[in-house]
Amino acid sequence: MSGLQLLPARQGIAISLNQNQTLKIINSHGKQVVDFWAFNASESNEYLSMAHTHAGLLKLTPTTDDALFSSNSRPMLVLTEDTTSGAHDTLISPCDAGRYQALGFEGYHASCTDNFRQAVDDLGMRLRRKFPFSPPSPLNLFMNVPVGADGSLRFEPPASEKGQYVCLKAQMDLVVIMSACPMDLRATNNWNPTEIHYAILG
Repeated sequence: MSGLQLLPARQGIAISLNQNQTLKIINSHGKQVVDFWAFNASESNEYLSMAHTHAGLLKLTPTTDDALFSSNSRPMLVLTEDTTSGAHDTLISPCDAGRYQALGFEGYHASCTDNFRQAVDDLGMRLRRKFPFSPPSPLNLFMNVPVGADGSLRFEPPASEKGQYVCLKAQMDLVVIMSACPMDLRATNNWNPTEIHYAILG
């Protein structure tokens, strides 16, 4: 087991997760969304796909013991533990410069898209060229986006509480990228982005 690691507010990170290792992601203050991506460590064209996960599970949101599927329809991770009420999002794209502009923000604002790109850059030139410039649709852990009966979506503060966590077990060797979402112009992070903690188990 690795020691508890910090992912600072508004930042991203790339980590290696070996097959059968489990990644524990802790919502340290309770109201922080984590944009989550995973790539096959030996073939980065295979990535965690929300569309394939929807098709594999026949539902929008994974629950405990559900597999999360890759772009090749293979189980990539299993959600082995979830101490929250289960509110996670699989529909919303990562925030980017265009979204902040549309919300009226002027100038530069940190985003999950930029955090993804920086995390990939930090892997170094040899690995960086293997990853897409634009991130796939993420698994938005702890993000609360209720779907109305008419199909409408709305952004609500996370339903998670301080110290709650999820555990994801790798079904293959992975490169995982996480972003502590910087969104502060909507209720996504309860208007106050914060750090999260994580640990690798096994």
